[in-house]
Amino acid sequence: MKNSYDERVIRYESVTNFSDDMFDDLVAIINPQDGEVILDCGAGYAPVTQAIIGKEPMLDIEYYILEYSIVQLQRAQIEVSELLDSIGQIRSVSYQQNSAASMDYPDNFFDKVVTKMVLHELPAGEQIKMISEIFRILKPGGKLILWQTILDDSTVHFYRNMFRKKDSLAGYDSLVENRNFITQEAFYYLLENARFEKYDLAKAFIYNFNSKYRLYSELKGDLEKLKALNTYLLEMVETEGQGFSEKTQFTFEDDNVSLFFKQGVYLAQKASI
Repeated sequence: MKNSYDERVIRYESVTNFSDDMFDDLVAIINPQDGEVILDCGAGYAPVTQAIIGKEPMLDIEYYILEYSIVQLQRAQIEVSELLDSIGQIRSVSYQQNSAASMDYPDNFFDKVVTKMVLHELPAGEQIKMISEIFRILKPGGKLILWQTILDDSTVHFYRNMFRKKDSLAGYDSLVENRNFITQEAFYYLLENARFEKYDLAKAFIYNFNSKYRLYSELKGDLEKLKALNTYLLEMVETEGQGFSEKTQFTFEDDNVSLFFKQGVYLAQKASI
């Protein structure tokens, strides 16, 4: 099956309302230091690496960028190179096309691994492998910084079905098959299973899903597909009931379904020897 991320060539920040302030908070949590080796895992076009470089351009960091989609990896190479050129800096940047569940890096290699909105892209079994692989490649005392949606039993099924419907309408077959959004409780289990002993939610913020933002970015301007997505979401919201509608601040106006969910940046640390 073709990797849908080879076709989904969009600027994700424009459809997800991820602000510059959110990236500033992320970099503050990463707390990059001179001489560190940092992996941007499941990097896409590397907005995380670009945020670190943009915020801390003088730090001499060795950057590694891992991405499964060759199209997204090529975007990362171009954008990171252009950013470094624009600020007149030379940094070591290594690129690898590979899955986050089977990384080809040595044990105890990275000071920090950062992964933004990646875990849910993998099926359940590969999620276990991904977190275990990150633990393996981190140095003792190394840190995992992971950005993802915060879900619980009252929201996870709705959220999972919402994106499955959107991806199906957009023709992103590999996303429909592979994506697996999980609860915070399940995520904590993955960390414990991989032997992370220290972990916490470092920063929480609000994510606003807007169906209309997907019209041109993913649904190719097809108003009938947007209508089908909205109809599906309206039916699901009605089924969930008034409590869910209030919790997510649901509104439907001007062909746009708006829902609010929580996202957060988690910080986990591998024990020192």
